[in-house]
Amino acid sequence: MTKTAKRLFVLLVAILVAAVFCLPLGRANVAYADSYGGVEFESLWYYDNLNIAEAKQIVSKWDLTKVTSPVVIACIDTGITAGHELFDGVLTRNESGVLLGYNSYAAIHGEVYDTVDLTDESSYHGTKVAGVMAMLIRELGLQNYIKIYPIKANTPTRDSFPIDSVVNALDWATGDKVRASVVNMSLSASEKGETSVWKTNETLKYGLAKASQTAVIVAAAGNNSSSSETEAFFPAAHDGVLGVMGYGKSGEMYSTSNYGDLYDVVAPERGIYTSLSGKSTYTSVTDMDKNAFNGTSAAAPIVSVAAALLKLRYIVEGKLTIENGEQKPSGVNFETMLSNLESAKVSKGEQEYCTIEFDKVLTQDFEHTDYKYQPPTEITVTGDGTLGEKEYSDTYVMRANDIKTLTFLATIKPIGKTNPALEEAVEWYVREVEIGEFEDTTLSETRVGNGIRYEFVAPHGGDYEVEARLKYGERVLTTFRKVHVEYLPYLAGEVRVTTLGHEGEYVADAPSEGAIYAGDDVTFALTGIEFVDKTRPIKWFVNGEEVKNGEQTYTGTTFKFAPNEAGEYVVSAQYDDRLPISGAYTFKLTVKPTVSNPLYISLIVVGGVLVVGCAVLAIVFSVHKRKHLSKAE
Repeated sequence: MTKTAKRLFVLLVAILVAAVFCLPLGRANVAYADSYGGVEFESLWYYDNLNIAEAKQIVSKWDLTKVTSPVVIACIDTGITAGHELFDGVLTRNESGVLLGYNSYAAIHGEVYDTVDLTDESSYHGTKVAGVMAMLIRELGLQNYIKIYPIKANTPTRDSFPIDSVVNALDWATGDKVRASVVNMSLSASEKGETSVWKTNETLKYGLAKASQTAVIVAAAGNNSSSSETEAFFPAAHDGVLGVMGYGKSGEMYSTSNYGDLYDVVAPERGIYTSLSGKSTYTSVTDMDKNAFNGTSAAAPIVSVAAALLKLRYIVEGKLTIENGEQKPSGVNFETMLSNLESAKVSKGEQEYCTIEFDKVLTQDFEHTDYKYQPPTEITVTGDGTLGEKEYSDTYVMRANDIKTLTFLATIKPIGKTNPALEEAVEWYVREVEIGEFEDTTLSETRVGNGIRYEFVAPHGGDYEVEARLKYGERVLTTFRKVHVEYLPYLAGEVRVTTLGHEGEYVADAPSEGAIYAGDDVTFALTGIEFVDKTRPIKWFVNGEEVKNGEQTYTGTTFKFAPNEAGEYVVSAQYDDRLPISGAYTFKLTVKPTVSNPLYISLIVVGGVLVVGCAVLAIVFSVHKRKHLSKAE
């Protein structure tokens, strides 16, 4: 080997050794991307606004071996062009490499596919939104640790989103199969006009409240230049949702962005560079170009990545606690953290909003942040039941033969601005009420639990009020939701008299006749009447004559009969003012004489034997005594 070759060899070895020692020991490596479609990420105007360079330096020092499973962002949108180069290694896949995703609209409308149809629509809205997240994840080198799970929730061939499809998508995203930590919804609907149901729909409100218990829900505020005081847009304005407004290159709220205190944070929204239709096509970096991606739909996914990054930080730092089986930060939740970043502020009117800066997300001491908590002003409750119609339009309804568990969630307002510790101070009460013509009467009231979640199971038919109370100083904030459990109509052909077993259960096969001995007793019951209103009067009859309480014992649906005389008896009943139970639905009871009772005969025999035995013993004892006296003389 020549001297030159030896020098090159030594130099190469030195470079390799240096490279090895430069690797952080005990840490999983991150991989950084350079350019996308020929555009350097660091050349984009919002690169510095988000402080990406600083964030990359922080992430590079993490011990990512502590991350046992990726943080998942569910993207509820119009689908995705999964073959785009930007999504390589970023989307959720199974062990075989098959793309995982969900078509919510198809699922609830019974459409079955061999594979899940995630095809994006012609606008490529879902692809653009997911692309914003993918580019940030790749730039931070975290594609192995933050994954995107696409959910197609729009109607076929349109970029519109039915509420039932969105609610189903939320349930799927936060359910056991996906367990998303973040849910992105770059969609919005006005509280006015035909879309006003997005504000009032109880199923949507409950779905969002439930999902927000385990995930950060991020939604776009919309692009109508509207203040939330005059026209709010949903779901961004709903409780428990992180509403995202947008700012432009000037650093000020963009003119088309909706704004107001019902929303939470601000992120870049003009000329956001992202994936488009083909494998390697991208949007324009010029916000005025027709292929540009603008608006709060583009700002929301930036916030979603920030939320996933915050969750990842807490995993790496070991600061998550287990609450009800879910990993959560102790003290304050992620939504409140993100809306209280010590970052640059954007003002609009008299309001001031936090912007998203990734380095602040990764370094701020949230345990000692001054959140400037406000006093609670209101408490609201949502439930997962079915609302009735007409006079029951504000009441959860069900039938007495199909009683289901109702889950109620309480929300303390203003959202994200009150001390989270107040959540455990919420008290739950259940009242059973009797509905009157002019006013209702409370039959009973029971305290049943604490916290922001309560599960209610009605014990029987009737009307109930499930109330949440929060005591704050001298004030008591309270609200309740009504539950109506409909009794079934009385059907004479389904109700019969039968006997009641020792364990309080109806005797199997509902027998209609039997026999006992005089002096014994038997308890009768009405079967087939389980789901009617048993508070209504029930009369019992023996051989057609009404039984008066006191002569015999009866309590509503049961009757204890103790005949003293042998004979044939027919036991029947009458519910309310309906016709008496008759014919095959009565019970024929044969009462046999006491003397024919085998037990009675056995007792007589045993008694006789005892008497004879005693007599014999008495005679023997007498004879023995006489003999003893005779010997003594």
